[in-house]
Amino acid sequence: LLPADEEEEADTLGGLIFHMLGRVPVRGELVKHASGIEFEIIAADPRRVRRVAIHTKPRAARPAASAAKPAAKASEESTPQVQN
Repeated sequence: LLPADEEEEADTLGGLIFHMLGRVPVRGELVKHASGIEFEIIAADPRRVRRVAIHTKPRAARPAASAAKPAAKASEESTPQVQN
């Protein structure tokens, strides 16, 4: 989640969040990443992050394959064809 040119490494999610903010976040804080991921700080003390909830953006719904087909063709394809 860090840019490739970043020299810092994070071994934990708390370390990543600390690196993003430059400080230890407080309980209830919402930390947003450029990728759209949000980290909600559930528990933290003055020295470290203890619990984090991760929230992602919902993916865009993909159109159904049958919605792109013409109506006449879709009705023909909806009837199963059995060959012997």
